[in-house]
Amino acid sequence: MLPVFLAFVFGIIEVSRAYRIQTALQFAVEDAARCAAINRSTCGSIDAIQNYAASKAPGLTIPPRRFNVTLQRCGIEVAIDYPFTSLVGNLVPLSATLSAQSCHA
Repeated sequence: MLPVFLAFVFGIIEVSRAYRIQTALQFAVEDAARCAAINRSTCGSIDAIQNYAASKAPGLTIPPRRFNVTLQRCGIEVAIDYPFTSLVGNLVPLSATLSAQSCHA
């Protein structure tokens, strides 16, 4: 009974952790796209936008180059694909690619 209980508890923890990371990524790309659209002094280049996005991902250490910055019809788009793997892979084999994107004109 204990293994089933532990799998259930750690499953809840891992899904919650994935949701927290997804939320942090979405916040970072939205804030960076908004900055690129309205604040050219802070986010005037692709490198500056990437650095800004990396600094806005709370609790995560992401290299700035992981953020993709492109010019689209909707404006400046900031996007990221982030690999998520479970910390307790033997008990909860969960892995996914978390994606976030935002575009502002």
